[in-house]
Amino acid sequence: ANLVLRSSDFVDFYVLEGLMRLISPHFDSLFPLNNPRTKDGRAVICVAENSKTMHQLLSIIYHHTDEVDMQDFELYTSIVKAVRVYRMATIESKLRKQALVSRLPAGESLRMYALATTLQWGDVAKAAALNTLPRPLSEISYLKELSWITGADLHRLVSFRFRCGDAA
Repeated sequence: ANLVLRSSDFVDFYVLEGLMRLISPHFDSLFPLNNPRTKDGRAVICVAENSKTMHQLLSIIYHHTDEVDMQDFELYTSIVKAVRVYRMATIESKLRKQALVSRLPAGESLRMYALATTLQWGDVAKAAALNTLPRPLSEISYLKELSWITGADLHRLVSFRFRCGDAA
């Protein structure tokens, strides 16, 4: 390892600069570093993500794991957002496919709809919308993720639910 990524909670991750530059145009654009902070003779790059997010993201990059635990939606969301920031298209594609085929807990479908809509993952948003159907609208409560989408996005979901109800 010849580069240190320092998380927002000050955990250092020793990584291969070449791999990070290869997988992320964002990291590639950072080099050469001007007057880098160093630790043990290695350049240090501070990142906005916490250590839990960075650990999982690096586990995917280094092939220690193929998937993120979808039961921890907060973690999944933070990883997807980091992947977007760092423009890691290959990993985003992998996470998108995982979201498309995963079985989320019943209450997470609306959250996934909001995330997928925000990311413009139409196929995932449609699958998540379908997964909201078993719950009546009257049982759906406010989620902070709803603030990520527009009123038009929410209207599309409600209209979709009504059309599905009419078809049944």
